[in-house]
Amino acid sequence: MSDAADGRVEWPRFRLFTYSMPTGIPYGWDTELLAKGAPDGLVCAAEDKLTLLEDPGSGPLVCFGSSGLYGSVCLDSRTRQVVHIVYGAFGSWRGGTPQPKVVGPAELVGSSLDHFIALVRAATERFPFDSDLAVEEHGGAAHEDEATREERRFSEWARAAEEVAETLDRIDPAAFADPGEFWHSFVADVGMGIYATKHFLREPEE
Repeated sequence: MSDAADGRVEWPRFRLFTYSMPTGIPYGWDTELLAKGAPDGLVCAAEDKLTLLEDPGSGPLVCFGSSGLYGSVCLDSRTRQVVHIVYGAFGSWRGGTPQPKVVGPAELVGSSLDHFIALVRAATERFPFDSDLAVEEHGGAAHEDEATREERRFSEWARAAEEVAETLDRIDPAAFADPGEFWHSFVADVGMGIYATKHFLREPEE
């Protein structure tokens, strides 16, 4: 697509971020991530390095990605499942410095690292969730009033959310089972236009 090619669009891309030894992670807990890499795309941004988080409720977690402001995406060293955990500057203050701590239980977001990679890939490669760029490229934008444009967008977002939900559920039913958790929140965001194409556009350079 020409707009993506000329740099106007900050187009979400899927990639696998790779790590090199040594990572500082003990007991070979990093072996799978070293071999396969960490997914980077919509929903999950791969971190530059692996870190170890000792969660009292879940045990040692090898964190490789972030999602949202305080969300960490980690590989459970015991189950080899991928979990999402909220970890940030929420703790008690000591000398004016907020102490990071885990907030709430870890939630399953991938039955395995392979499953999670496939989920992030599918979510990212389904983008865009509306046809704004196609309409603009074919000269249709000038013929749409604001009400028509919004109606089209809402219809396309709703359809995209349904398609994404079906795809994610097919890839990893266990990770998509809880309607109140990570992947369902992503699907809801798609349906509300949080990932609208317009949010990924910038003015072309002169």
